[in-house]
Parts: sequence; C-alpha cells; structure tokens
Amino acid sequence: MIFSILSTDILDATVVDIFCGTGAFGIEAISRGAKSVAFIDKNVDALKANIELISDKDYTITKKDFLKLNIVSSVAYDIVFIDPPYGVYSSKSILDVVHENILLTENSTIIYEEFYKTDFPSHDLFNIYDERRAGDTTLRFISKKI
Repeated sequence: MIFSILSTDILDATVVDIFCGTGAFGIEAISRGAKSVAFIDKNVDALKANIELISDKDYTITKKDFLKLNIVSSVAYDIVFIDPPYGVYSSKSILDVVHENILLTENSTIIYEEFYKTDFPSHDLFNIYDERRAGDTTLRFISKKI
C-alpha cells in the first residue's frame, strides 16, 4: 500500500529506514528506483541477512538505538520511514530525534507506521496530512510545518 501511495515519488529519492528491522522497506525502495537508502537500527542482524539483495546499490547501515542518535545526517532525505517497535517509544520522542538529527528536504515525506491503538499526539514541528489504517496498523504521512 505504501508504495502505491508514494507512486513515482520514490524514483531517485534519498530514503532513511528508521527501526529498519529486516530492511524490507528500504530494500523495496531501492528496487523501485530510490537513489539511496540509509538503514538505522540497534540490531542489524536481520538486515544483514537480507542486504545482499541490494549489494550493488547505494546504502549505508547505522547500528545504533535511534533515540540515542546524536549525529546530524549529512544527506537530506526525501522519504523517512519510521516503524518503531509497537508500544516501546513515544512518537513525540522519535519525531524530536528526527528533527534534531535527520536532514529533511523542503518536501520530505515521513511515513510513520504504528499500532492503530497507540496514542499519537500532535507535534509542534510536523503535520499529519494523510492517515490510513491497514489491519492493526496505522500509517501516518507527515510533513514539516511551514
């Protein structure tokens, strides 16, 4: 569903896959024409098992707890995919770290995947411009406030 919504926005996009787990989103983004993908997770074992599927593509792996990230990215990302473990982190804390560490383009899209019953308070710096439910998951499409 996500890639149908993103459509051609994925072509030549710079993507960051936060809480990447197996890397499924980032690997799919590369296969659909993304220019590059940065994978971030504190456990990258599952990702490393799958990464050979895109071994000839442009990607980076950061093994770190995202909430402890304190390195401002040098790449501005067009698409930010966030899929935290359900119920472990607050969306506000995660979006604060995105704001502090992830460079966003003027038109960046943040896709935030969360359990549908999880509280998702508004954030001073970001707007939810689309929200969709798929089974027990809610997808929120978020942009920077102007």
